[in-house]
Amino acid sequence: MPPREPETLMAALFDPLIEVAGRSPKNKLYTQKIPKERQSEQFKRFREIEVDSTHAVPLPNGGFLAKLKENDYEFLVFSAPGLNSPEVRNLEDALTGVEEFHQVEFDETMFLFCCFELKGLLNLRLKYRNPELADDILGLADAESYSGHSIYDLRDYFNPVYAFRVDANNKRCGANITEYALTLLVHQPNLRSPIVDRHAGDRISALMGKTACGTDNLFQALTSSQWKYVFLDLYRCLESLYFFPWIRELKGALDSEENVYSLRESSWSALGWSPKEDNSIKKLFELVDDKVFQDDASEVDKFSSLKPDSSPPSSYAERLYSVRNTMVHHADRQGRSPNPASAADYRQLCLFLCAVLEAIHRDYSAELS
Repeated sequence: MPPREPETLMAALFDPLIEVAGRSPKNKLYTQKIPKERQSEQFKRFREIEVDSTHAVPLPNGGFLAKLKENDYEFLVFSAPGLNSPEVRNLEDALTGVEEFHQVEFDETMFLFCCFELKGLLNLRLKYRNPELADDILGLADAESYSGHSIYDLRDYFNPVYAFRVDANNKRCGANITEYALTLLVHQPNLRSPIVDRHAGDRISALMGKTACGTDNLFQALTSSQWKYVFLDLYRCLESLYFFPWIRELKGALDSEENVYSLRESSWSALGWSPKEDNSIKKLFELVDDKVFQDDASEVDKFSSLKPDSSPPSSYAERLYSVRNTMVHHADRQGRSPNPASAADYRQLCLFLCAVLEAIHRDYSAELS
């Protein structure tokens, strides 16, 4: 963290108003002293609290989530200006009930450090982005009798922020910021990308904690601006399993008790081995329950010419791999894809990928643990 210079931190409280108003007042801006009964606690927190913009993520509705640390505790602070009051209450209930977080005050110290460390994330309410109103607020400092702005008034000029303490014994404590953010998205659908409908969003959310479904990929999928990027992040979950069918066979041939991950590491370090993508997705699909191809694949237009009774799993793998290649390889976009996937196609493929990942988790999670 940069040095904690009070003047620099204090300036961060006023910078957004100065930017909107387009001017600074003639007198130096500062805040009034806080009540004596709060000073000791807040000064102590000022020394101990840690805020770092690398532990913060923007949310699609214009809000953000950040993780703060203070001694053995973690604190989550989030702003969600796109949610209405019942939606905020439901989320608060889920975080305090299901997740067992403790709701706390977004106090003076949190506010001060969030303004300084999270520039561009903690924003003024729409009302106070009016230049005339911002100028009036700053204009208090033009008066000879100026005695500072109230930090509580300043806090109210910004979008509401909700704060929660995560105790050291909580199952989430120590999680990275995307796991915490994904937790919010699981409990409150209206924090997800507006393109991700409730049905698809719930299917993706349900993958949290399942085999190979990384929180980074799921968070990116649920906050993506286009369906093709939702698809790509779900595909990356599948891609992390490409080693599995090969190492599973090797483990059987060696009659080894070693788990598949350590055996994979041994193969990489001793032989320089890594799976080849096009063959690996075909081999992985051989392990997928036939019901996925009979039921879920039938909903995908890109698979309409394939028949579950006569088309092998590898044919579905080839189609999926081809769609992925048109996204990530320039050569595959040059006259080799006469029928590129539409947003609707990508959505269907995303639901199919959810079914594949669910089936792999159900049938092989013990081997992949």
